[in-house]
Amino acid sequence: MRRLARMGQGLLSAVAIAAAATAACSGATGDEAASPQRVPLVGGEQPVAKGPGDRCERNLPGKGPTREGASRQGSSVALAREGKSLLAYVADRDAHRLSLVDVKTSKTITQATTLGSPEQVLVLGDGRVVVSLPDAGFVDVYEPVVEAEAHRLDHLCRVPVPAGPFGLAAATDEGSVVVTSAFDPALTVLDGSSLRPTKAFALARSPRGVLVDETGRAFVTHLNAARLSVVDLTAPADRPATRKVDLRVRAGSQIAEQKNLAVLREGSQAYALASVELARPSASNGASTEGGPALQGGAPSPKAPPQPQPKVPPRSKRIVVPMVSVDPGDDSRPTQFYYGPPPVAGVPKQAPITVIVDPAAEKSLVSHVLAPTAKLRREECLLPRAVAFRASTERLYVACLGIDAVFELDARAADPMRAVMRRFDVPQFPTGIAIADTEGIALVAAQELGQIARIDLDSGAVAFVNLERPSDSFSTEFLLGRQLFHRTDDPRMTADGIACASCHPEGGDDGHTWATPEGPRQTLMLAGRVTGSEPYGWSRGKPNLHEYITDTMSRLGGGSLDRNDVEALAFYVKSLKAPPRANIEVSLAEKGRAAFEARGCKSCHIDAPQDSGLTESFASVMRASAHDTEAQPDFAPILPKPKDVGSKTENDDVGAFDTPSLFGVRLTAPYYHDGRYDTLDALLADPKSSMGEVSRLSVEERAAIKSYLESL
Repeated sequence: MRRLARMGQGLLSAVAIAAAATAACSGATGDEAASPQRVPLVGGEQPVAKGPGDRCERNLPGKGPTREGASRQGSSVALAREGKSLLAYVADRDAHRLSLVDVKTSKTITQATTLGSPEQVLVLGDGRVVVSLPDAGFVDVYEPVVEAEAHRLDHLCRVPVPAGPFGLAAATDEGSVVVTSAFDPALTVLDGSSLRPTKAFALARSPRGVLVDETGRAFVTHLNAARLSVVDLTAPADRPATRKVDLRVRAGSQIAEQKNLAVLREGSQAYALASVELARPSASNGASTEGGPALQGGAPSPKAPPQPQPKVPPRSKRIVVPMVSVDPGDDSRPTQFYYGPPPVAGVPKQAPITVIVDPAAEKSLVSHVLAPTAKLRREECLLPRAVAFRASTERLYVACLGIDAVFELDARAADPMRAVMRRFDVPQFPTGIAIADTEGIALVAAQELGQIARIDLDSGAVAFVNLERPSDSFSTEFLLGRQLFHRTDDPRMTADGIACASCHPEGGDDGHTWATPEGPRQTLMLAGRVTGSEPYGWSRGKPNLHEYITDTMSRLGGGSLDRNDVEALAFYVKSLKAPPRANIEVSLAEKGRAAFEARGCKSCHIDAPQDSGLTESFASVMRASAHDTEAQPDFAPILPKPKDVGSKTENDDVGAFDTPSLFGVRLTAPYYHDGRYDTLDALLADPKSSMGEVSRLSVEERAAIKSYLESL
């Protein structure tokens, strides 16, 4: 258990609890159960666990439902076929269930209870079902079984991966399955047969969606950045395996000021991506023209020799990424708005866009984001969550949180998000979509009420299907708060249609530093940090969430929520679970904790677990809570009021700032109220910072403090 799992910029893996669960599932005991094998990380020192003796192969091959269609990407809904019956696997996060539904009859055939909240489900070519569980730290593998016309889902194995497994995809030849990890940013490669981890690649922050193309490259979206990571799964050791595609764009206008037009906007909400193939209407595929070049009037010259035409592929392959283009502002453009600049010639600070990428060149084909029609602003897809492609009609389908809708887009448009063909209203909180092209059906999974929507793509008719689930999964207050947190069309919240989730996706932070009239302010993570951390706001000094929420809505130009709505929103924010804690090298973190306290850091950051004495107690806390999101840390309130520690710059109106919680700090770059430090290393090494004394420590001591901070 005492292994250092260092990733990319120092983020840590949490696989120990999952490894133990794997061993327990397989019946392994003793040293075998406690010592999972290491798998090398490409680009870091990430140990990935293999559960010895845990068999993932099918017990009854060739029986039961198999994958439907050509899609090899995970989503919260995935299609399968058994004979002539079209079936759907649905990941029900709220109910902790994997459901198998008959699409025609709308009946739930069978269910399996999952150990955590399932995020995505992927059906492999042999019928096995892989499920990602972000809050549990592993992927589960199931085998569909049919006996005496009765269906069941048998659990085959549990595969530990770095913390926060999210996106799933299979290679074209089914030789490998890949998993993105959101909290310890990595792409883990599993053997397609045994589903054992073979290697892992360090990634930039917040990876989410993934697909693997026919060349063996994995394309990965990032929730908090305008970038697409490309991982060459077959790259030799002497060649970089991971590359970046820049998805930033500029505002599309000829009338805005040049300083605004020059800004490369950032990105957010890039949860999903899809591969599309579009027909080339004029492709000749190397055919010759009769008689050579045409004469005036269009007829070919009868005397000229035949002229071979360039060989053009009959179809064009592209990758599409629905996301939100973000302009948070900067010091060179003072603003009187919260948060970010005013619209740039009609292009708001958060504008939906579908970025089109040429996978062969690994380049974005989109340079600008266009302004929406003003009256449609609140009907925009500002929280895109899932995307699917229908090849027969060359249409994209995007599931949109915040407005509970699915958009049908023209995949051939320069920006498909500006070419909405139809809009379908679906149940609350749509998180996944799958297309049955032959039947002309789209299935949309929605979390709020345990429903899926069945859309007839020919007639446009929408039918709601109820999943079997407990009726008391969550309180009414929680459900109302979650709805309000994600609404993008409620003028009581904001004037420009953004939601709480726009800046705090999944209760985290968007990674941006926003311009405000008071100076730049970095977005803070909410999940696991709110309770007991009054006052709220970098410099607002609000004593409770009710006042802070009301103040924030006012600054964002919203109306006003009634007291019940504000209390429901506050209840939901307080209930947001913290991300899993890191699996660390305990001895190094203990040294860091001692140095942290000796240098007086706790005078401001009262952020250590309250069992502050014993080494073994500290080690137990770190290990026991590595994946136990129910065991929230017992952190004391931070400070009674904002404090001036000398961090003010010429861009700030005030000098006293609230000291934020350090819990989950490894996931919240950039650092300081104005985001001046990109990494913890940069912060700890800067002698000019308010933590300047730490910069005078040895490299080893700073590394120990960093390890301690990353353990929180």
